[in-house]
Amino acid sequence: MSKVSFLNPLNSLNLRQKTILLIVIIILVLVSVFISSYSIDTSTMVTNFIARNQPPSFEHLFGTDWLGRDMFTRTIKAVNSIYCIVGNLLYKKKSKKSA
Repeated sequence: MSKVSFLNPLNSLNLRQKTILLIVIIILVLVSVFISSYSIDTSTMVTNFIARNQPPSFEHLFGTDWLGRDMFTRTIKAVNSIYCIVGNLLYKKKSKKSA
């Protein structure tokens, strides 16, 4: 076993295995974003002028905007909305083809 393959375990995988691993990782990330968007407290999306323009911190991972809203919460909610819109469009396109 060479030193390089020991440091990088992906070297032992072939292209098909790497592709399947990448697809699984992407699906896990998408599912986690979808689930977390429903579990996030929406009270952080309320305007809070005291917390406006804060830099990223543990309380606000992406910081806050000029109205004091948490940018991480808004980003996760927006990504979830995009998933829903794209999913609906793909479902409608698929149902039109089968009809």
